[in-house]
Amino acid sequence: LPDGRVLVGSQDGRVWVVRDGVRRSTPSLDLRGLTCTEGERGLMGIAADPDFAENGYVYLFYTHTYRGGCDSHNADAARNRVARFTMSGGVIDRSSERVLLDGVRSYGTNHNGGDVVFGPDGMLYIGMGDGGSANDPGNRSQNPDSLLGKMLRLKVTSGVPGYSIPPENPYYQQPSQGRGEVWSIGMRNPWRFSFDPLNGDLWIGDVGQNL
Repeated sequence: LPDGRVLVGSQDGRVWVVRDGVRRSTPSLDLRGLTCTEGERGLMGIAADPDFAENGYVYLFYTHTYRGGCDSHNADAARNRVARFTMSGGVIDRSSERVLLDGVRSYGTNHNGGDVVFGPDGMLYIGMGDGGSANDPGNRSQNPDSLLGKMLRLKVTSGVPGYSIPPENPYYQQPSQGRGEVWSIGMRNPWRFSFDPLNGDLWIGDVGQNL
């Protein structure tokens, strides 16, 4: 955060404020009961808005229990959710949640991706896994109409739905050929990534599949 505080997420859905290496005794946000923690699920990414000092927005990526609970055999058991919350006075208001993306996933508990990072261009980048199982059986990673198996890029806004499509995105003027949110296709599970502070290059940690 701009004032030196650090937001630390735990897989079970809690967000903690840490200042000078000391963690507050109570969580800033508690999403337990709304997220699954089996396998590669749970709270997986946090990013503060570049204008946090003015708007107090933080963005979270977590697997929402949705209507199927946490049953790994139920295709509707959990969804990859990217949502915006408002933080004030060290507390993230759970009731302030605005969902930006709520993607369907299946095949089990792995390959959700989960990192969210604001790039040097001010855009929100999201690593979205392909949904798991071996060899991407739904061919989601290569399907530009699916958000799974992709790097996504959004321009966050204060209105509804909370973002717009940046005109530099590859399908911005070709929505019939792919989703506008897509920045790069062909990912397996881009679970962590970061931007090189020297030249802005994007480095992605992916898991691959045998080859």
